Amino acid sequence: MLRKTIWISGIQILIVTVNFAANIVLARSMDVEDFGSYHALIAWAAAGASFGLPGMNVAITRGCLKNYDRVYWWAQKKAVVSSIGGGVLVFIGGLVLFIIEGGLTAKCGFLLLIAASIPLSGFQGIDSALIGKGEYRLSRFLALIGAVLTFVFTASMALTIKQTEWVFIGFLAAKSLTIAVGYFWVKKKLSESPPDPELEDSLMRQGWRQVGVGAFTLITSQIDRIILSIISPAVLAVYHIAILLPQRAMGSSKVLLGVVCADWGKLTEEKNLERIKKKIHVMLLGGVMGAAIIALLLTWIIPLMFGEGYRESISLGQLYCVSIIFSIPMAFYLAYEQFQHDGEFPQKLEIKRALVFLPLAAVLALFYGVWGLILVHIIVNIVTAALCLKQYNYRCKSAEIM
Repeated sequence: MLRKTIWISGIQILIVTVNFAANIVLARSMDVEDFGSYHALIAWAAAGASFGLPGMNVAITRGCLKNYDRVYWWAQKKAVVSSIGGGVLVFIGGLVLFIIEGGLTAKCGFLLLIAASIPLSGFQGIDSALIGKGEYRLSRFLALIGAVLTFVFTASMALTIKQTEWVFIGFLAAKSLTIAVGYFWVKKKLSESPPDPELEDSLMRQGWRQVGVGAFTLITSQIDRIILSIISPAVLAVYHIAILLPQRAMGSSKVLLGVVCADWGKLTEEKNLERIKKKIHVMLLGGVMGAAIIALLLTWIIPLMFGEGYRESISLGQLYCVSIIFSIPMAFYLAYEQFQHDGEFPQKLEIKRALVFLPLAAVLALFYGVWGLILVHIIVNIVTAALCLKQYNYRCKSAEIM
């Protein structure tokens, strides 16, 4: 487990570095307005990925973890068909707009680009299958390949053509090549497994139940960027740079801890809880130290790497760092709920998060703009941590762990 974690740590550092370098090149090569417009396209494309049945990822990981690989092919087929259907619907919308406006306007082109991105979301279960098979290094290598290809394609477009639409096309090309590589790896790693009606029924119910939750939360996770893209692409650019490093840190911590979480998930429910209880103080300390270190780094990284035009992003990013504090213990506990139970609690939690986030984001963004959205993230993360703590105490009491 330690060896895998060290390997993944090294690869994850490379991934974060490449992604960060890509953002630096794009921010330096494009003006603030175009850079914001590019990330508006990314946000809308991410929301459109809800057609790819994102909730199936949980069932795929759990099925592969139990050596029931056939669930991947079932879920992948459903996701691809659904994503293609979603892409066609958005394409028809763009075509209708083209006919109404009598030409290829900016709005029409925007819709057509989003339509082209949606079918790619049908393959998002590839990484989940690799993780379920214990291929953590392959999973991270795939992410590294994706990061490098995205850097090469988008940076090339930004430095030569310098148009937002072409930079996004470069992003789609990189994603397509990454999917091709990942699909080749997955086919080699999966094996035939005898039918298990009881497990298959459980996985299917969990997958379909998670689909609604996953699609809902995927859209709501992009609401902040969608709101800002409507207000002003330039404001979105400042916001993106502010939360770039903190979000990368939280995402990386979940990846690095994934090995330990999956390893603990193979234990009994009681032993899994005991491990969390024993290390909870270390998790909290790690979150506090991580938040403090990143907040300090932002003071010189943003003006040095992205330029003086993003100086407001420093204070915004430092405030956002409060969200990092509870990220590590929550990652461990939510992994416990996924691996030891049917994942119902994380699903309900995501809905509750969204129900808190949506009205707060609408109100605070309207009155306080980007500062209001940062505050919403902090409030929602504190509420989420409190709900996880309550459920954790309930699980410990049920297992008679004092």
